[in-house]
Amino acid sequence: MDQVFIDGVAQSNFGKDARELETIMGEVGREALDLSITSSTPDIVVIGNFNAQGYSKKGSLDALVGNNLGIPTTTNVIHVNRGSSTGAAAVQLGYQLALGGNKVLVISGEVMHQESIDRDTVTKETSKVVHEDDRNLGVTMPVIAGLATTEYLHRWSIKEKKLQEIFFQILNKNRSHGNLNPHAHFKELISKTDYFDNVGSNENKAKNPWVARPLTRNDCAGTYNGAAAVVLTPKETDLKLTGIESARGTVSIQDRRTLISLDSTVDAALKLFRQTGIGPNNIGIVELHDAFAPVPIIAAEDLGLASRGKGAEFVLGKSSRYGQKVAYNLSGGFLCKTHPIAASGTAQLVELSLQMRGKEQYGNLEGYDHNTTDFGLWFSMHGFGFYNSAGIVQKTGAEIQKNEDSIGLQERYQVRGKERKDIEKRKLIAVTNLPGSLGDYSGIGAVRIENERLQLGLIKEFNPDYLGRPISSNGDLPSIEFEPITEKGLKQVLWELGGKMRGMMSYRQQS
Repeated sequence: MDQVFIDGVAQSNFGKDARELETIMGEVGREALDLSITSSTPDIVVIGNFNAQGYSKKGSLDALVGNNLGIPTTTNVIHVNRGSSTGAAAVQLGYQLALGGNKVLVISGEVMHQESIDRDTVTKETSKVVHEDDRNLGVTMPVIAGLATTEYLHRWSIKEKKLQEIFFQILNKNRSHGNLNPHAHFKELISKTDYFDNVGSNENKAKNPWVARPLTRNDCAGTYNGAAAVVLTPKETDLKLTGIESARGTVSIQDRRTLISLDSTVDAALKLFRQTGIGPNNIGIVELHDAFAPVPIIAAEDLGLASRGKGAEFVLGKSSRYGQKVAYNLSGGFLCKTHPIAASGTAQLVELSLQMRGKEQYGNLEGYDHNTTDFGLWFSMHGFGFYNSAGIVQKTGAEIQKNEDSIGLQERYQVRGKERKDIEKRKLIAVTNLPGSLGDYSGIGAVRIENERLQLGLIKEFNPDYLGRPISSNGDLPSIEFEPITEKGLKQVLWELGGKMRGMMSYRQQS
């Protein structure tokens, strides 16, 4: 057996679902099996879940889901966990098992938003994916994304206001697709006035406050509930899962050269393209991880779909570096569907399958023709490049357009030119605010040191205009402190971030 095909697929409505996790996962699993054209009985079940024990106090999830499915007690149920790329990791294991001749049911799900789940617990549990050395400096996932965004600004000489305009356009492009997706949670367009209300006034709270400047609340995906399932089989169907590959990156961002290119994405893409013989020039549709607004921009460049510095143009609908139009996140992405951590990576494959089959809203979607789309790609990310995955879906029998140049264009990011001068002058190449003030400190910044690695430190009196300035050694601003914060300080940072998340949820529940 050397081929794997996609059979039945299913997903729940993402958002506020009050049911138990095993109930949601069991329902989508049964639906995927019912929609299968090969058989309704799996040989093996792979379930993906990140933290049922921490979020919803659920143990023995493999047994709970297996019992809910009603499958024989002798059917093997395997539990996979790889952070926010758990769903893709579950698919990858399912793919490998199906190569061995098994019919595999893959189900991934997460419950993160119910009355019984404390938001501070969600914040605390989710922050554990960040390396301890970074976490002890107040780094959280939104902070990493904020630092990546400002490094991108600095590298490509983009003004903050200009990038905000781009994020605003991307958000409403996603919302226009989310409005048509029955499984998406956020559907309404946001006005320019509301999007740019980042500070508020004494009388009114900001409608879209900074989370990690320049990232706002609406640039960060909400964490809600959902599940997705796909049946993988060695028996031929209309869609082939041509390949899926993963690669590790460093966990501490202080072991990296940059945040605006992820080695794990480049490595996974290169292996995928070389193994399948399918280059980015063949891809007609993508579903890219977008838990934070800058992620798909960076991913498009690392995947070879866009040239360096041109990822935003690709996401907004301009042609790829090969001149073809590529449909982007027609599902609405995580910014509309939300991001139930484990569910998302599998749900991306479900959406891609529906899109290429022309099912649900995708059969008659303006500007997209499923009949002429033969190759699709999805990209899933754990943490911020800790362990990334990319996979290709192909219509059975579709011919590959060979372009050897496109398969080898990805390369690991190189520090050169302007960045070498930044090292010499000890410039802040990235800077963002902490969720709340921490004693004398209100921001965090990064410099690149002689070994080309990033070094993080706390900043007094945060100011976004510090970006690109040399750090001070005589007490002038911007001054930076490279020592860890206290445990009490770390708890304060997490508490402040939890407050922002609570505000995010209460605001979005009204929307």
